[in-house]
Amino acid sequence: MGALLLVLIALAYWPGINGNFWLDDYQHIVNQPGVHIDSLSLDALHRAVADSPSSGLGRPLANASFAVNHAISGLQPAPMLATNLAIHIVVAALVFLLAQKISSIAGVSSPWPPLLVTAVWALHPLHVSTVFYVVQRMTALSTLFVLAATLLYLRQRTAASSSWLRTIATLPAIGLLTLLGIACKETAALAPLILLVLEAGVIRHQASGGAPSRILFWCGAVVPSVLLVLALLWKFPDFLAGYLQRDFTMSQRLLTQPLVLGEYLRQLLLPDISSMTLFHDDILPTSSTLPALVLALGVAATIVGLARPSLGIRWLSFGLAFYLVAHALESTFIPLELKYEHRNYLPSTGLFIGLSLQVHQWLAQASSGMRRWAIVLTALAAVTLGMLTHHNASVWADRSDMLNRSLHAHPSSPRAHIYVGSEFVALCHRYINGGLIETARKLCGSATGHFREAAELDPRDAGSLMRIASINWRLNQSVPDQLIEQVAKRLQTAGYQIYTLNSLVSLLSAQPPRQSLPPAVLETWTDAALANDNLPTGAIISIKNAYAQFLFNRVDDSRGAIEIMRQAVDTQPERWDIQFNLLKLLLAAGLEDQALARLSVLEEHPKAGIYDRDLSVIRENLAAGSRQ
Repeated sequence: MGALLLVLIALAYWPGINGNFWLDDYQHIVNQPGVHIDSLSLDALHRAVADSPSSGLGRPLANASFAVNHAISGLQPAPMLATNLAIHIVVAALVFLLAQKISSIAGVSSPWPPLLVTAVWALHPLHVSTVFYVVQRMTALSTLFVLAATLLYLRQRTAASSSWLRTIATLPAIGLLTLLGIACKETAALAPLILLVLEAGVIRHQASGGAPSRILFWCGAVVPSVLLVLALLWKFPDFLAGYLQRDFTMSQRLLTQPLVLGEYLRQLLLPDISSMTLFHDDILPTSSTLPALVLALGVAATIVGLARPSLGIRWLSFGLAFYLVAHALESTFIPLELKYEHRNYLPSTGLFIGLSLQVHQWLAQASSGMRRWAIVLTALAAVTLGMLTHHNASVWADRSDMLNRSLHAHPSSPRAHIYVGSEFVALCHRYINGGLIETARKLCGSATGHFREAAELDPRDAGSLMRIASINWRLNQSVPDQLIEQVAKRLQTAGYQIYTLNSLVSLLSAQPPRQSLPPAVLETWTDAALANDNLPTGAIISIKNAYAQFLFNRVDDSRGAIEIMRQAVDTQPERWDIQFNLLKLLLAAGLEDQALARLSVLEEHPKAGIYDRDLSVIRENLAAGSRQ
């Protein structure tokens, strides 16, 4: 039955294999040179890991997996999505093993609860976004390692006989699995807290006892949990600073997340695939305290249910506790976007296991016929979920279907309008190149409408207005002064917005130049952006890097380009890519002495060992040039 279930999972998700890249896929994979390796040599993989733009830790293991995909099959989404599906199937197998182990501890001998809970979890349509949003392989791999660590801890902690040797071997294995999970995504750091939930909800009276078992408890769960809390407190000022880049405050996020968690639960229990998309940026932050009070009451009830098994809701409480703890990083005070479906991937595993055991407990005294009906109904629910997943995967595979669903479900989503507008722009350019100007004008008119809607929905968004200016220039070779001023004002005063940054950088880097805006316009917008006090350091570096290339290639101002790039280097000297770009500008400008001095600096850079070959070639060329 287990093997059959794995086949059914593959069949349910299979239509999505022909999907697309979305959102952060471009930053982390498509436009990330480090991932684009052609061989599986250690040097290539080392470079892929070192060049990761993901967070401070870099998520090296996940990034290396993208690089391996690229080395084998190039920059094609289908093989990467197939890899994601394979990982999902492996995670499903771990969910089964974990459910089986917890069921055994609970005294459930029937094979059906573990099998059915695995089917419900693995075939749930809410997980389609984790599988077919390529970059969320980070989430899936992180979950894989957390579940493996959890299973290992549970088996040793409840072993019939405990020994120092097995405990000493188990502790580093759990630590290694947790670190591997963190190397994929930081949410794996929650593993110790999840172990504490297992202690409170599952183990408690089942642990074998003895000194080795107690050591495993303290060193595997308690001490790492304390260290995690201390680390979060230490990073708290950084989290506060992160809210400068958001259009909501920390208090608004904390008050809004209970509503988001409630919506997640509704989708898990009564899924509605028509609203399952990538675009949830239409959520308005709330200042109401009522949702937080309801959540607080729910947490209190969960704690009471765990503390007093006699109330008969032990397993329901365990499932809710697991769910809430697994959301503790992404759904609390860290300044992330308010909602993403993939955040339920790990939390839902414990939730469904707890619910299945609670139902089993309630039916323990029921007739055998009623229990059989419960199994049949759960199996039908799993089949229904599989059908919904199959349809949802088909939508994810078709870009037009996905965008149409997004606009229908989230008409107030700026991001949905931006993506639809970009599709119209691509069609518009295709018809322009084909000489069908009138058709192109209609398509560009539709694009302009969506971009204007996005700009009205998000007052920080100057990127959509830039796209409108680009459309006007391409069609009419003119840009209204009012539009230029409107963009400049938003760039100088509005809060940081990633789409705006990407739009400006894209325009400064546009090739061929005839498709870009006039240099004077781009210089005006760049000056306005760099005058914005809300711009984070990383964004400033990105703009200066693109602006330096623009000055060198379009304005023929090599001196200005080098000066801007030097400023970028001085701001973040640890950035290898900026240092290397300055070296290339010096070489292109023929300033060999300065290039040689910069090369010496680069050879002392921490990442120099990864790029030995590149630096050696440049040094040889400089030496050859000096001999001529």
